[in-house]
Amino acid sequence: MKGVPLLALTVVGVTLARRRERGWLESALRSEVERGTLSTVELGLLLDPTARRRSRRDVRARAGAGAARLLKRLQREQVNLAMIKTRVETEDDPDLERHRQYCRSLRNALMAVPGAVLWASSPQAR
Repeated sequence: MKGVPLLALTVVGVTLARRRERGWLESALRSEVERGTLSTVELGLLLDPTARRRSRRDVRARAGAGAARLLKRLQREQVNLAMIKTRVETEDDPDLERHRQYCRSLRNALMAVPGAVLWASSPQAR
């Protein structure tokens, strides 16, 4: 019984932190969807940690461990893109453009793996 209040406080804290992170990530990357750097499916996956893990598991089953590692790297770099975007002052900052291009190259590499293309259209990813 003594641990229940601490557990409840922890659950509330984690829930609030996830909600705040989700809002920050969505506001930082929404314009990247309009720009074509990110698809709406990719943004949806980034906003939901459970869907993010599930998408990597699905890709691993369809296209192998290498494709799953590549997807994990792409997702991590897309979050890094959001961090860079919040630090720069202009939309055409060279660091931001370089990272956009890097994310595109990772996505293109992933799409070149047979079976990995399905991750973007998977009903579980939506």
